[in-house]
Amino acid sequence: MLYRDYLTMLGARTGLDADLAALAAETVLGVLGQRMTKVGRDRVIARMPPELGCFLARRGTGATFDLDDFFARVALAEGQRVGFAVEHARAVCEVLAEQVQPRLLRSIREALPSAYADLFQVYPRRALEHPVPPPPAFRHNLASGVPGPGHPLSEARPNEGHRTVVEDDPHGENHLSGGRADSRHPVSDAH
Repeated sequence: MLYRDYLTMLGARTGLDADLAALAAETVLGVLGQRMTKVGRDRVIARMPPELGCFLARRGTGATFDLDDFFARVALAEGQRVGFAVEHARAVCEVLAEQVQPRLLRSIREALPSAYADLFQVYPRRALEHPVPPPPAFRHNLASGVPGPGHPLSEARPNEGHRTVVEDDPHGENHLSGGRADSRHPVSDAH
């Protein structure tokens, strides 16, 4: 597994750019390294790509905290809310589990309490049952970068079946105001 491939997959899973994906990996693995024993952490680091293994070694070892505290520590280190930390931690661990060899994955699971095992589960990725079709190419709208409707007013032409007005004053003496056009009296005085 190459480090840049790992970051690419992590970025695709989380929607983070390469720099933020690297920061998430560094933070999550750093906190995981704190939870491992020194012997367990060293065994994992020996089998892990050096760019990822160094994140495990950045902090102390042997700390005891449960999974909720793990997420809280990741949130604090990232400066994020706990919900984001949970998503980042799960993504970092899932992508790692998908990319490493089974022997390394077994070493990681052995170095952590059993409550952490769920983080390293490999879940099958399903394609959408009904994929969304791409929009037709002839449609132009703000989303496609071309403003305006499909039929701009500048291209409008009268239809053959429509009548045109032949009188100068098509309403005659029936105005909306209820008064006559040549009247000098206000509409309020008409009643």
